[in-house]
Amino acid sequence: MLSALLDVALAGLAALTGGVLVVGYGLLARFLRPRTRSKRIVYLGTGRIAQVFPRNGANLFLERECSDFDGYFERLWNVHFPAGGFGRLNLTPRHHLVDVDFSTPKRLGKRTATAVREVLFLLWLTRFVCRARASVITATNPYLQGLHAAIVGRLLAIPYGVIVTRDFDWDWAVLKKQAFPSVFPSRAVERVIGGWVLRNADLVLADREYYRQFALRNGAAPERAVATRVLADDAYAQAPSSAQADVRERFGLPDGPLLVYVGRLDADKFVFDLVDCLASVRQHFADAQLACAGTGSLETEMRQRAVQHGIAEALYLLGAVELDDLAALVASADVVVAPHMGYTLIEA
Repeated sequence: MLSALLDVALAGLAALTGGVLVVGYGLLARFLRPRTRSKRIVYLGTGRIAQVFPRNGANLFLERECSDFDGYFERLWNVHFPAGGFGRLNLTPRHHLVDVDFSTPKRLGKRTATAVREVLFLLWLTRFVCRARASVITATNPYLQGLHAAIVGRLLAIPYGVIVTRDFDWDWAVLKKQAFPSVFPSRAVERVIGGWVLRNADLVLADREYYRQFALRNGAAPERAVATRVLADDAYAQAPSSAQADVRERFGLPDGPLLVYVGRLDADKFVFDLVDCLASVRQHFADAQLACAGTGSLETEMRQRAVQHGIAEALYLLGAVELDDLAALVASADVVVAPHMGYTLIEA
């Protein structure tokens, strides 16, 4: 109990003193940084290169997370924090992936270490944005990355935007899932921070109206909150029949009715329903099989559930699948299944 209280106290002290340092450094950088008309953007995301690049590939990064909007931006950096270390990958001379993290002494408590890492990252990000001569900062959520974008954007007097791709209120109400439990002590604290970030954002970009409504409920200004159209990749409509047969053979999928799922294998995707669905289908079609393209935290549990149903031989967890193979796999399916809404159903 005493160590926990000490950890909280030290974390508060680190946040306070670090905050003063960040503000001072940021205001100095704002005064000294060269004024430029360059169109450069720093995108703050989650994960790390080794995790997200095999899943997304260069093409998907260039179309989405590292999109330069048809050449509008001269250069773009996708910065991942906390990434477990430092790393860099140049997709092109203009599109860059950057991993950032900082190690702290093991004797520090969890909350103190988190506070120290946050301060170090904000100092690093302020310097990075200045050196990159970035004109815009965007964040993939209104919480951790959004807070970073808001702080640095305000200190350097450059606009920041927030991209909203999920309803975090629903995550909490249904799954009791915080966005960043390792950083924020409670969902209430997250909501306060997210509301401040959304209220002050120069742009809130939601990839559908449903997520725009989440942003509005949490303080985003209607005139600065935009919902984009959900666009499907036309590759899914153009996979030739020869490619469909080839992809089934390559993944060892036997003849018979094929169900295909594309997405993460995590709790918020209701992936156990996929296994239950396969069990029900096999009561009518004994040779039916389910192929899941994607990775996640529940792979082992899904296999265990399939064993419980007696259908382990019919469940194929393919892991991350290349985009070309993914299009052929979806096209070869007799049924595309998805316990959640998203791009998958539109593309199918």
